[in-house]
Amino acid sequence: MSPGQCFLKPFPLFCTFRTKALLVILLSAFCTPSLATERASVVASIKPLALITTELAGPNIEVTTLLPANASPHDFALKLSDLKHLHSAELVVWLGADHEPWLATSEDNWLTHPEKSLPLVKNKELAPLLHEYRDGGGHHHNDSHSNHHDNHKDDHHNNDHRAETEHNIDPHFWLDPSLTIIAAEQIATRLQQKFPAETTNINQRLIAFNETVNTLDVELQQRLEHYKNRPFLVYHPAYNYFIERYGLQQLDVITTQPGQALSLKQLQQLDEKIAAHDNPTSLCLFREPQFSGNTPAGLQDKWSLLDGVLDPLGQDAAGYEALLTELADGLVDCLEQP
Repeated sequence: MSPGQCFLKPFPLFCTFRTKALLVILLSAFCTPSLATERASVVASIKPLALITTELAGPNIEVTTLLPANASPHDFALKLSDLKHLHSAELVVWLGADHEPWLATSEDNWLTHPEKSLPLVKNKELAPLLHEYRDGGGHHHNDSHSNHHDNHKDDHHNNDHRAETEHNIDPHFWLDPSLTIIAAEQIATRLQQKFPAETTNINQRLIAFNETVNTLDVELQQRLEHYKNRPFLVYHPAYNYFIERYGLQQLDVITTQPGQALSLKQLQQLDEKIAAHDNPTSLCLFREPQFSGNTPAGLQDKWSLLDGVLDPLGQDAAGYEALLTELADGLVDCLEQP
């Protein structure tokens, strides 16, 4: 065939310029994916944030969760596939660098694009309503840092204390429905900015989400009223917002450093606190599915503590409502035992 000769010469109709162009367009349509059919991408660091974001985003926006089911956010490391998700995402919904350093310190840093980042713990609407971690007695975990700060007034120590305070902020806001509504409004605003064509739909979903969460909040208030006088132990201090919202009694936490074995001194302190309770055998000790072997067997055996399971990340939950409902189910299943 000579240069420029039509390879469809046996079919003269297809060798006209206009028809060739049409053929190219038709072939392209069949051989390449349509951009209109590709869903926009949003990444959420953990399941609770993904559940909230998904309910607001709708079917045209794909929401991916980075943290796998039953993995602990305290020792997770990003994979290459995670980095690809981060770089292709239009928006990343996460807690922030102080609480998810595994996400902020990746070698190929997606944070070079700050316009795609929504760190909720630092959000100006939500941050003032969050508090520092507290133990069972309601004490701040960094009281010693506060005393240290009182004795050192120079700017250097002020900056150090502010950094320590931010690091000690309890990020589990999604366990309080009133805080979740505020977070949802911030997520919805960013989604609308990123996907203006979806503005009306996102706003409608936000209204529906808020109504559902408010109704759930009232139901949980009524359901948990009966258990306000039943103290219990939890594995780590993830539940303070939930406990405060519903007036529950957390006697103590097993550890403030998940995944690490307790020292003899820590075990002794827990033992003394349990012994001081009027009826230790009525105490529930709640494990978490993200941590294996996360309750001291000797302590549980000695006092015949009741065994319960709580999942603050809702790894099996199909939606945000299910996450809180399943958390309440776990509490009631154990606390209702005599």
